[in-house]
Amino acid sequence: MVRSHVGQIRYANSASAPPAAVLIPRAQITSFGEIPVMALDARWLHTAAVPARTAFRTFATDVEKTLELLAAALRGTRVQLKEFPDLREDHNVLVASGDQKIERYALVNVEADRIVNSLNTLREQVMERVRAKTTA
Repeated sequence: MVRSHVGQIRYANSASAPPAAVLIPRAQITSFGEIPVMALDARWLHTAAVPARTAFRTFATDVEKTLELLAAALRGTRVQLKEFPDLREDHNVLVASGDQKIERYALVNVEADRIVNSLNTLREQVMERVRAKTTA
């Protein structure tokens, strides 16, 4: 899920993108979310399988929506801050929904926190750049 829109956001910042789409420094885009996803991939295999939590599905859906909104904003669509889901609240519900002693749940909770931090920071940067561009 997450990876599908990361590519779109990277495209908006690539050399082949139209100049209007290049809004965020490339280093910020490339570092967004990749470390948590890589850490999750690397450690996932070493944990016992457990059922997915309903709260995780909500979190994943809202991450997807956030990425879609960011991509739309970078493409020039007018996006309001109130349209973004509250990822921090999703994370809080996720943490409360599973036994912290279960290694895989604990791992997902930690990496989800990092994803929330990255996406919230990216959202702030995208919205600021878009706002600056429209007022210029």
